[in-house]
Amino acid sequence: MKSKNGQSEPDSRKRNWGGEFENVSILVAIVVNSDGYREDIGAAESLKEDKESWTNFLVWLKECGFKGVRMVVGDKCLGMCDSVNEVFPEAKYQRCTVHFYRNVFSATPRNRMREVTRMLKAIHAPESKEAARKKAKDVVEQLRAMKLKEAAKKVEDGRLKISLLRYWFNMQ
Repeated sequence: MKSKNGQSEPDSRKRNWGGEFENVSILVAIVVNSDGYREDIGAAESLKEDKESWTNFLVWLKECGFKGVRMVVGDKCLGMCDSVNEVFPEAKYQRCTVHFYRNVFSATPRNRMREVTRMLKAIHAPESKEAARKKAKDVVEQLRAMKLKEAAKKVEDGRLKISLLRYWFNMQ
């Protein structure tokens, strides 16, 4: 299997183990194939979303023939980040834009949501990585001017890791 990039994300469910219900994580891998279409390629249950679980899952995918990984997109789970670097050292990691936005929105008052949404989308609109980074820096300054310090910190902390890898791979 060859992929241009992949997305891995857990889902949580209740599972009956010997008569007792426990939360389990469902680790899922989705790829974007060379034609640009998404494909589900694997899923596994795990009691935790830790490094060991992600490593086992990614090693299993690799043993099943998953190769050519250039980019992994995820929710910034530390276990997954560490495992990706270990199992697919050539792959770049990118923070999921939706999760990044949600983190910023968690620190944004409802009456400012529309304005902050436009600002965040503007970070991803520029044609170059340099322009996107400059726009992210400008957004941080605007959020501080709006007295949204926590939202500004979340953008600042994530701005170098947010969805800017499309520039690295020359993707549109």
